[in-house]
Amino acid sequence: MKILLTGASGLLGRSLMHCLAPLAGAPANLIGTAHTRLKAPLQRLDLTDAAAVRQAFAAWRPDLVVHAAAERR
Repeated sequence: MKILLTGASGLLGRSLMHCLAPLAGAPANLIGTAHTRLKAPLQRLDLTDAAAVRQAFAAWRPDLVVHAAAERR
């Protein structure tokens, strides 16, 4: 199963990356995204950019999306 996790660089997202890894089955099937604090293996994705989000969904074709991104300010 291919899983897309937004907000993977945050406190919740980092925890979810570990929890979701077994469900994904393979490291390539778990795509973590971040807008800031980007570290490998995370992919950059600005959720306020509709065109970038559409492009990401078309390229990654996830089976499941977990939206854990949040604005903390």
